[in-house]
Amino acid sequence: MIDLHTHILPGIDDGAETVDESISLIRAEIESGVKTIALTPHFNVNASEQQDYLTAYNTAFYKLHEAINEHKLPIRLIQGAEVAFTSLSPELDLDSLCYENTNTILIELPMTYYPPYSREILYRMQLDGYTPMIAHAERYAYFAKKPALLEKLVQTGALVQINAGSLIKKGKIRRRALKMISRGLVHAIATDTHSMAMRPPRLDMAHEIVAKKLGTETAQRLVNFEL
Repeated sequence: MIDLHTHILPGIDDGAETVDESISLIRAEIESGVKTIALTPHFNVNASEQQDYLTAYNTAFYKLHEAINEHKLPIRLIQGAEVAFTSLSPELDLDSLCYENTNTILIELPMTYYPPYSREILYRMQLDGYTPMIAHAERYAYFAKKPALLEKLVQTGALVQINAGSLIKKGKIRRRALKMISRGLVHAIATDTHSMAMRPPRLDMAHEIVAKKLGTETAQRLVNFEL
């Protein structure tokens, strides 16, 4: 399985704080059947300079890579970022924020409101050759109230990711996520793991639930999405 959204890289954001914590999360990922992990810490151009972020990222990545080699962990790491959506998004150095060796970029939309210029900005990114992937789309209440908003983004080429934890816990968010999958609006399930307490990496459990509800083929496709 492939986990395309994590906060495992240590000391960058509100995810893992130390290399030891990162290693614990990676061990849990391996135990759940994950073979590839994308390291996607938060980046917000309104909160930090992109070059400062990239310098911190590269330093943390080097330390984590050393620790993985030391512990001989069978895992493949992919660099990436979870980029906060702003009107400045197309002006960023997007190449350095995309998933490694791809033109796909994980985008976090505002949680409380849907900017009226969202579709225009994302389309501009696509015209420049980039493919936006909407992070944890099931968490945005505005997509639940107005599904057409998400449908239009997908129709114009955006990808959609939902969180494993939203499927694991029973309730309206699970029902919302399953409905999105059944309507063909989801391309990948990922953990968005921050720690063993906050969204623990249980992609295997999400796979089991989707397989039971919507079929094994659908579950396999969503936990093995290739960029």
